[in-house]
Formats: sequence, C-alpha cells, structure tokens
Amino acid sequence: MKTKPLFFKLDSLDEEIYKNIVRVKRSFNQLMNGLYKIYKKGFTNTTDFADNTKLTRVAFSAVIFKQNFNELPILKEYAHSHNA
Repeated sequence: MKTKPLFFKLDSLDEEIYKNIVRVKRSFNQLMNGLYKIYKKGFTNTTDFADNTKLTRVAFSAVIFKQNFNELPILKEYAHSHNA
C-alpha cells in the first residue's frame, strides 16, 4: 500500500502570531488538535534508507513573515522532533 504525506501549514507555534498570519478564528487550535490526533495514530513513523534519508508521512510548510522570522529555529526543531 502506497502512503501519501500529510502536509500542514505551520506558520508559527505562537497562537497569536499564527492567528495574525492565517486570519481564521480557532485555526491554531484546530491545527494543534489535528496534529495531536495524527501523532497518536502513528503517522509520524519513519522509514530509514541506507543513504541516511528518511521517508516521513508528515510535512510542514510555512510562509516567512516579519512576525515569524525569529521563530524559524523553533519551527525547524519542532518539525524534526516530530519526524516531519
């Protein structure tokens, strides 16, 4: 069975910054609840290959703005710690 990745738009881990960027009410809470559910179901399991690459089923994307620029290292660490 072929698996497809799940992509999430994660512009910030700070709820206020996220709300200012996305401009959708309760979107941060919905995102975090959705991520929790997929982690709980094991979607963050990885497949390791001989060339040290990993295949993951979860991926994050972000648009960089002035509001979240300083958060880039935190977003990167969050993604890596969740196998994304």
